Amino acid sequence: MRNTGSALAGLATLSLALAGCGKVDPVHHLPPQVAPGGCDEIITFGARLPLPQSSLEGPPQPGAEEAWQTDPRSDPVGLKLLDALGQTPTYEESMVPGQQAVSESVLILSGGSQQGAFGAGFMSAWEQHRGGSLPRFKLVTGISTGALQATFAFLGDTKTIVEEYSITSEKELLKPLVPGKFEQKPIRAALSLTTEGTIARLEPLREELKRLINQATLEKVAAEKAQGRTLLVGAVEMGSGEMAVFDLTKAAALYVENLTSNPDRAKQMRGCYIEALLASSSVPMSADPVFIDNRLYIDGGARFGVLVDLTANAFKQKVAEAKALERAADVPRNLFLIVNATLEVPAFCGLSKCPVGADGKPETPPPGTPHPKWTFLQLAQRTVSVMTNQAYRSSVFIADQQHGTEEFDTSFVRLEPEHLRYETAIDFPGAGQEEKICYQWQRDDEAIDNPKEFFPRYMRCLIAYGKQHPEAAKFAAAEPR
Repeated sequence: MRNTGSALAGLATLSLALAGCGKVDPVHHLPPQVAPGGCDEIITFGARLPLPQSSLEGPPQPGAEEAWQTDPRSDPVGLKLLDALGQTPTYEESMVPGQQAVSESVLILSGGSQQGAFGAGFMSAWEQHRGGSLPRFKLVTGISTGALQATFAFLGDTKTIVEEYSITSEKELLKPLVPGKFEQKPIRAALSLTTEGTIARLEPLREELKRLINQATLEKVAAEKAQGRTLLVGAVEMGSGEMAVFDLTKAAALYVENLTSNPDRAKQMRGCYIEALLASSSVPMSADPVFIDNRLYIDGGARFGVLVDLTANAFKQKVAEAKALERAADVPRNLFLIVNATLEVPAFCGLSKCPVGADGKPETPPPGTPHPKWTFLQLAQRTVSVMTNQAYRSSVFIADQQHGTEEFDTSFVRLEPEHLRYETAIDFPGAGQEEKICYQWQRDDEAIDNPKEFFPRYMRCLIAYGKQHPEAAKFAAAEPR
C-alpha cells in the first residue's frame, strides 16, 4: 500500500511532467474508425428512463409516467424492439423444412468482462440439454461481453463462444500500455491515461473480431434476419449520454446486399458491425473508446448491464397482440436472461481487495481496525466499480420484474459468488490434472502472468462452472427442442 507521502510525491512528479517542456501531449481526439454517416442506418438512440413530473410543470398529466411502463412506443428504442419482435407467426408459418422453427423467445446477455466465460460454459450446457441446439430466438440482445457472445448465440454456435473465452494469455484480447495493475504502477498508469487516454488497447480483440465476423458469418446472420429474427447490441454515445442500439442483423443484410454491386459499402457495413461490438466492450480507462460516424462510444454497461429497459414491455405487448389474434397461442414464450457477473461488489478492505482465505472467502479485518491510507486512483477505480454494479443490478431487476406470468416466463441465471469455491481441473498448458478451486486458479494467474483484466486459468474454471450449472437443464426444459 502506498502511503500518503509517496502518493503526493507521485502526483507532484506527474504534474511536473505534464507541465514541462511540452513532452506530454494529452489525448484530445482519436480518428473515427468508420466513415461519417456510414453506420447511421443501423443505430437507434434512446432508452432513457422517465422522470417524475415536476410540480413546476403544472398539474400532473394522467398516465404520463405509466406510458413508459406500458407503451414501448414512447421511446425510439422501444419502437425498434417492437419492430424487431414483429408479428407472431402461426406455427406453420414459422416452420422451414430441415430447420428448427423460429422461437418466440428472447435472449438477453449481460456484460461482465472476463466473467463472460461463465455464460459461455452455461450456454454450452444449455445446448447439450436440448439435444444439440439452442432455440432460434426471435430476438437476442447483448451488452459488453454479452455483445461479444451475441452473434454466435444468435447462430446457435456455442462451440465458438467457448473457444473465444478459452484464452491462454491476456494478450489475445488486450494490449496493455502499462504492465501490471493500476495500483502497482500508479504514476505510469496516470501518465498513460493522460497521454494515451487509456492503460490498454483492444487491438488484439479487434483483429480477432475481424477473423470471426467474416463473410460466412455475416451471410448466416443475414439469412436469419430474412426469417424475422433480430440481433441487437448496445453502447453508450458520450455526446448525448444515450444508449445506442446497433441492429447487427440489418448490418449483415446490408453487407450481403452490397457485396457484389457496391463492395466498398459492404466493407463499411462489416466495419460497422465489428466496431459496434468493440464500442459495447470499451470500458473507460481500461480500453480506449471507439469512434463511429465521428461519435465517441464506450461500454454499454455505463447505462445498462443488460439491454432491457423496454424489452420486457415490448415483448409483453407483442404477446398480447398475438393472443388477441389467436396466433400460435400454444408456442412457448420465454425471456431468457444470462448475467455474466455476480451482481455483487467485491469486499474491499480500505480501497484494496481484502485478503482471501484458501477457500476463496474474503477475510475482513476485525471491527476497530484503523482504515488504511488511500490514493486517488484507488478511489476512482472503486467508485466506478460501485456505480457500475448499481447499474447492472437495476437493469437485471427491471428485466426480471417487468413481466406478467400470463404473458411469458422469465428464466434467470447469474454467476453466483460461490463459484470461487468450485473445484475442477482445467485444460490449460502446464496445469496438469490437479483440481483447484476457481479462486486458486485466479491466484495462479496473478502469480505467473499478473494480468490486468483477463485471467486465463480462472476463465477456464468459469467455463467449467457454467457447464455444470443446474439452471442449464431448467432453461432447456422451459423450451424443449
